[in-house]
Amino acid sequence: MARAAVEWTRNQLLPENMRYLQSLPQGPVEIDGLALVHGAVEDEDEYIFAADQALPGLVVSRRPVTFFGHTHIQGGFSYDGARVERVELSPGPGASFAAVNVEPKKRYLLNPGSVGQPRDSDPRAAFAIADIEKRGVEFWRVPYDIAAVQDRMEQAGAPQALVLRLAFGR
Repeated sequence: MARAAVEWTRNQLLPENMRYLQSLPQGPVEIDGLALVHGAVEDEDEYIFAADQALPGLVVSRRPVTFFGHTHIQGGFSYDGARVERVELSPGPGASFAAVNVEPKKRYLLNPGSVGQPRDSDPRAAFAIADIEKRGVEFWRVPYDIAAVQDRMEQAGAPQALVLRLAFGR
């Protein structure tokens, strides 16, 4: 399914869009006191699901807070120098946001989730807002018109499996 999504996307891009994307720096990208990576700090294509997978990035990242994606699953990990803990941040059903205080002696590897194609069985759009100066990160979930997006995806010729999975957050 991932290959179908990549091929479909590649076919939609204009040559100038492709050139622009190819010109962007590979991660980690450091900006405003944060590090940003797609997958893992050490490998942009690596998935991080478990604490043992998170530990190397928590140790080597040059910033105390690193945001990652790739899994499309909201949440993350913290490290206090001795132990990695899972940070459960996704707002539950009926809640719009959950917050974490960034503790000065901890390091964080946090996933804001996915505005599209979530993978955690919650079809709402997921994102995070970080205020590092105030030492806080809010993790948000908001509803959107999934049926309308599915209609547009079908009209654009997106793979049917990607269209259907929006409603299930899988």
